[in-house]
Amino acid sequence: MQFNKLASAAIFFAFMVFSFNSWASTEKYEEELKSFIISDYIDYKNWSKEHDGLDEYAEFLKTVELDSLSENEFKALLINAYNAGMIRLIIQNYPIEGVFDIVPEVFEQKTINIGGRMLSLDDIEHNYLRKTGDCRIHFAIVCGSKGCPDLSSEIYKAESLEEQLDAAARKYLSQSKGMVIERESSVVLLSMVFKWFGPDFGEIEAERLEVLSQYLPDDQAGFVRENIETVMLRYIEFDWSLNGD
Repeated sequence: MQFNKLASAAIFFAFMVFSFNSWASTEKYEEELKSFIISDYIDYKNWSKEHDGLDEYAEFLKTVELDSLSENEFKALLINAYNAGMIRLIIQNYPIEGVFDIVPEVFEQKTINIGGRMLSLDDIEHNYLRKTGDCRIHFAIVCGSKGCPDLSSEIYKAESLEEQLDAAARKYLSQSKGMVIERESSVVLLSMVFKWFGPDFGEIEAERLEVLSQYLPDDQAGFVRENIETVMLRYIEFDWSLNGD
């Protein structure tokens, strides 16, 4: 009985230490997000001159034990790690016109240290986040390009993750780079994200549209659902130019 009490206390203490360190390490990074994201435009020029918060967050990631996290902690942390890793690569190589100016294999470089594991952006996306089965991660991770979703000025948090992911989905699908519905011609234009990662949203096109319709305004959702078997899907050319300056 005494051992169980000690073990429980140790687990609780470890959780409290992790929570405090996480809060302390993300606070300054989040301040930088709010300072350098201006109407969905990222001020990389000035961020490249002042990035202590981003660097502190990268140091914090080195101490994280992924296996100890809850499902939402796991997803939130990896989304934040992906986005911070992409930002660091951009500002370390600024000025650039697009992320492939860094190196052609920018997504394959193992530059992000999480708990002693050196991971690439592709590792985080394909080997961790996509395997959670939550297609909404594609609305939250930002590849540094205009065609991808906008970078949130708030970090993702386990306690509010559901609401944050839903909001990210609604925002991307409300933008012309994410989705356009042409009612007269019964055509739905979608970002290439939904072609590249189509199976994450459903096995067939109708299933994917049904999933996406959950994040549309009622009138658009109704149109999609009523025409789900006949609507034609086309894809929008992806804009790989830098999502800021």
